[in-house]
Amino acid sequence: MFLTFKTKFIAIILVNLSFLTSLWSAGNVKIFNNESPLNLEISADFEDVYYGRIENSDNTQRELHDGSVVYNDNDLKMNGNFLTQIKVRGWNRLRQCDSPSLELRIDKNAPKYGTLFSGVKKLKVVTRCNERERSRWVNRELAIYKLYETIEPLSLKTRLTNIQFRHRAKEDLLNLNGNAISQQDSFLVESMDMLTRRLNMIELNVFRIKPQLISKTSLTKMNLFNYMIGNYDVEISNRGLRNVKLMQSPTSLTTINAIPFDFDYADWVRKLRTRSPIARYGFCSDYEDVVKQIPIFIQNKDKMVQSINNQSYLLENEKKAYITAVLKFMDFISKDSNVRMITSPEFRENCKMY
Repeated sequence: MFLTFKTKFIAIILVNLSFLTSLWSAGNVKIFNNESPLNLEISADFEDVYYGRIENSDNTQRELHDGSVVYNDNDLKMNGNFLTQIKVRGWNRLRQCDSPSLELRIDKNAPKYGTLFSGVKKLKVVTRCNERERSRWVNRELAIYKLYETIEPLSLKTRLTNIQFRHRAKEDLLNLNGNAISQQDSFLVESMDMLTRRLNMIELNVFRIKPQLISKTSLTKMNLFNYMIGNYDVEISNRGLRNVKLMQSPTSLTTINAIPFDFDYADWVRKLRTRSPIARYGFCSDYEDVVKQIPIFIQNKDKMVQSINNQSYLLENEKKAYITAVLKFMDFISKDSNVRMITSPEFRENCKMY
């Protein structure tokens, strides 16, 4: 069946309107346009939210629970409230943490324009694991997300958030407050839907992939960064993907980019360990590819240091440790003998990725 000229013209107009609407929506998301802490109150029946949280390892199948959010952005002078749905996310943290990470899904009837959450469909909420030694982990992980942005534009945006968690019965949806449970520094991470709209790209929804199909530029940059921070909780292989999302440009479907997330198992987070890279972990990129990406790190050294200094939620000893680690890493990768060592066949035997 052939399309008439009129039908083709209308189809083109509709496609372009859809494209422009998507760009407008992506360009008008305000929530990540401000670095100051965002104040939130999240209310839900958290006994229901957390109940049975370990029974289902498939994050897409976990039950959604009704909740509500009250927000206040002092800098942008924007405040309001809306209904949401909440579910737990992750896997390992569910067995360890008093307050596991959450996913918020914004109610479809929430205002679409002119609010802080305009253009937002869902958000990841990274919470403090518990009150003991892990209370600093969330702050350190946020700093790592910010650090990755300095070397890779194709990265997820984040925002420090002070959250008051409140418990209320699920039958009491109109009670936006409820009884206070805890208050803590957390952070929000934009969804892949927001990232792809912001960058006009397409998410590649696959469960496993050969690492050879990933852009060497993207993969090597991610490998170098993860190696610097001591993060090996990542996988791209025929066995599956872990803590990595994939996306493509609609104009270059043969190029697949890797977007890392969840840095909470990094040495920088859990141990504040910032010593030199060690051989037993192995490395996952070839010498020729690494050499091409090293200048990106060297050229952005000052930006990385400034990014660390700008994170007011880090303690002074954490800032000092991270800056020292960045400078040591730059010295390390500046020496060709070190680069040849970490890309040698012997060193790569313990590569954790593929």
